[in-house]
Order: sequence, then C-alpha cells, then structure tokens
Amino acid sequence: MAAAADAAATIATSQPMDAEAPPAWPDAGAVEELLRRETRAALAMQRRRERMNEIRLDASAPNGARTAGVAEPAGERKAASGDADGDGPASRIDLAAIYGVGKRLHVEILHNGRRLRYRHGKKWPDEAPDGAGAYALRAIEGSCVRLDRTGDQRRVCLTRVE
Repeated sequence: MAAAADAAATIATSQPMDAEAPPAWPDAGAVEELLRRETRAALAMQRRRERMNEIRLDASAPNGARTAGVAEPAGERKAASGDADGDGPASRIDLAAIYGVGKRLHVEILHNGRRLRYRHGKKWPDEAPDGAGAYALRAIEGSCVRLDRTGDQRRVCLTRVE
C-alpha cells in the first residue's frame, strides 16, 4: 500500500507545475470541421435540387425558353461577369452557415461565390482582416446576420432546406 502511495507521489511530482492545462474541450476543432463538412454537403444537395427544378422548368417551357421565375437577374449577370469584388450594388451574398456555441459563433457567407468566415466579435472575415473587398459583420441575430459596407447594409438569413 505504501509503495502505491510512493509511486503516485513520484508521478505527481514528475509533471511540471507550470505546464499548460489541457483545453476545456479538446475536440472543438474536430466538431467545427464536421459541421463545415455537413454544411457543405447540405449546400451541395440544395444546389442539385435547384438545378433539377431549373431543368424541369426549362423542359416545361414552350420552345425551350426559360421561364420568368428562373431567369438570372441583371445584377447577378453583372456580378458573374466581372464584379468579383462586389464593389457595385449587384453583390450577391448568401449565408452558408452559422455554427458554434454562445459567444463563440462563426459565420460563413458566400460573397459573389467567395467564401468568407467571420467570428463573433470580429468585424472583418478571417480571409480579409483589413476589410478589403468585404462586408463588416455588425450582428448575428438568430438565423440571420447583419452586414454593412459604405452605403450598403444587408440582412442575410439562412434558407430552409426542405
């Protein structure tokens, strides 16, 4: 019994006292990666459904013409043809994901197809820490976010996938 107590004391004293404590939740990075993968899969499925709906609408339109509800808006055409930075009013912003817990929320948006990741409490995305070509994150409100850039304020919400 005394030998076991001596062994425990030796083990306890062999570890440095100033060593960093392990993180409160060591699997946080793995959970975030799983959430990102799940979000990507859900978005890919949604895009496939939208393409299938578009194909059905195209097939049902007379003479193969596109229906009015499916036509690409002029602003999106402009954004796709050269407004990659989204400097004009034609910027397309989609909210891809909101994940995390409490004050450790993360937001992922697609700005003209470019993925930007924001963190709660940070104004600019990780990909543009100086704010170049990006919207500033103003608030995370439930399933929506408020973004703004000089003269352009946006409120973007997650879309429901059925």
